[in-house]
Amino acid sequence: MSHGQVVFDSEFSWKKTLFRGKIIIPEIRNQGQQPTCVFNALCIAAEMQMGRSAAQRDPTCDMRLCFNVDSFVTQYEYYAGK
Repeated sequence: MSHGQVVFDSEFSWKKTLFRGKIIIPEIRNQGQQPTCVFNALCIAAEMQMGRSAAQRDPTCDMRLCFNVDSFVTQYEYYAGK
């Protein structure tokens, strides 16, 4: 940090923060113009929870996975109707 630079608590990021020595925050997704924000949020939450669970194991392990949002959308549209 340079002299005189002020860092506020709101500038904190979990992106590179380690949880038990592992990064558990998934990469940001680009959904483009697709209305899939809910599906992306659910996938990221599940990926983060699985990474957290893997980090809590003894010994810890890496779990980097990425759910296929399009698959969830297709299944939802099939069961709920488009």
